[in-house]
Amino acid sequence: MVHFAEDEYLTALCLGPEPDQLITLVHKKESDASFLKMTTGYQRRHFTECSPSWDILQTNPSTDLLRHCDTLHTLPFTTGTAPTFIVGQKETSLWMELRCEVSPPDRAFPSQMDIPGRIYDKFGGFAASDANAYRVRGRAAAGGVIIREAMKIPPTLEGVEPQWTGASHVELFEQDFYARPGAAVELRVSFGVVRPVRLLAAYTDGYSSFSVAGCLTPKGTRFIVLCEDASSERPENYTFRYSGKKAIYSIKLLGDSQCSHRFKSFHPDGSWIAEAIENDVCILLSPEEDTIKRRAAAIRLGLPK
Repeated sequence: MVHFAEDEYLTALCLGPEPDQLITLVHKKESDASFLKMTTGYQRRHFTECSPSWDILQTNPSTDLLRHCDTLHTLPFTTGTAPTFIVGQKETSLWMELRCEVSPPDRAFPSQMDIPGRIYDKFGGFAASDANAYRVRGRAAAGGVIIREAMKIPPTLEGVEPQWTGASHVELFEQDFYARPGAAVELRVSFGVVRPVRLLAAYTDGYSSFSVAGCLTPKGTRFIVLCEDASSERPENYTFRYSGKKAIYSIKLLGDSQCSHRFKSFHPDGSWIAEAIENDVCILLSPEEDTIKRRAAAIRLGLPK
């Protein structure tokens, strides 16, 4: 069991040079900084407990090269105080070797990593085009290509309040539903709904926002409801339920606390990962942003010249 601070999220992990070591790639939620952390494990009666982790490498917050990296490996036969790691970003050619000194936790002094010159040479042309943005947003970690399901409104919406389902009413919510960040992306990256969905009903009361979507499966239509706590902008404040029978059943499940264990998040950090990518896409496409910041965003996204 590995513990993380509430202001951190995880994108990759691997075993360390020694069999009792675990290396994690962790990022700050509210600031631009990434860390390689090390922890050691010890056996309890029924599980392995880990010691508090300590930092062995930290990125420069102004560039944060590792922000979107999601794969981490320890190179074999690297023992001693300076192991070598392979770290990279899936669906890109942004991969690198990192060699860093590992100090004991009581004398931890992490190395600070900036963008190496060879990375500057290969990446960072920041061609701010819609085509580049489309490719980046199509990556799995960013939520993939969002497709609207062209399904008819099923009769099983009966029982749902009429003010939720009017065609003109639903149209008002569609732009936000399919936006980035938005509920459609949340369904994919946090709850594993990879099939196209269509927004069928929506409602907000100022405190919570409800989206009811339909998804066609081999077993028929699945009705999904996503409830967002509108009082907070934190990405994990969503409640997810679904029913294979009627939309009203999925809505009623929101009030059933006993079934919450059946609808756990597929990837609890998926929202933070997708939002970090979208933030860099917006920096890349904004002509008002500083050129240095746009170049750093392009490098983090793995966009070659």
